[in-house]
Amino acid sequence: MAASAAQILAGGNYEAGAYSLKQIGNVKVYQQENLTISGVLCKIYFDTADADRDAKKEGIRAGVNKVVGLGYSFPNDITFYCSGVNGFQSVAFHREIGGARKTTVLLGQSSVNTAGMVGRQGIADQVGTSSKKDYCAAVVVHELGHNLHERADEGFFWDPAAGGLPSSIDTAMSVSQYAATNQKELVAEVFTGMAYGITYNGTVMKMYSDYHGPNPPAAAGGGRHRR
Repeated sequence: MAASAAQILAGGNYEAGAYSLKQIGNVKVYQQENLTISGVLCKIYFDTADADRDAKKEGIRAGVNKVVGLGYSFPNDITFYCSGVNGFQSVAFHREIGGARKTTVLLGQSSVNTAGMVGRQGIADQVGTSSKKDYCAAVVVHELGHNLHERADEGFFWDPAAGGLPSSIDTAMSVSQYAATNQKELVAEVFTGMAYGITYNGTVMKMYSDYHGPNPPAAAGGGRHRR
């Protein structure tokens, strides 16, 4: 089903910052596709000009499957907006306008960046460079990690202090460069790493706990130990 940006924006059924509203609005036509993935209804709006549509679709499928497979659940549907427009961010939102919980994820060009970044920029650059679909899946897991973090402890998540630097930059950097950005990014990066079978030392896990990272109903499993 095709929908114009104006029609989507008029629906008002998602929370988004002003910049992201502008990004969504910059895409003139979306094609909607609904997928039920591991019991979760995913409403996906594709920019009709996005050359990476198929990779993002399969990345969404793989990422949602991975998170649900760990035992997590989502109380409502998940909405995805996918675009290759320059400047379209990859970011998650957690509330509707008015405050009700809703999971919304934007997937821009950075969500299929298989070339990776200099150094270990993010977990996706460690585990997802074999294909655009695999890279996108890791980005989806990261963004859903943010959403689960917000639901695990909204008081901490929305506290401005959570946007501050991790207590140990060296410890955060042992996870990834991106994990050193702030406390919320550290949680999302460790969450993603664990979802991919990476195990972390006690210092990393203490930071994850201190920052109220979500605890899966089922363990993330084994994996290699990172120091």
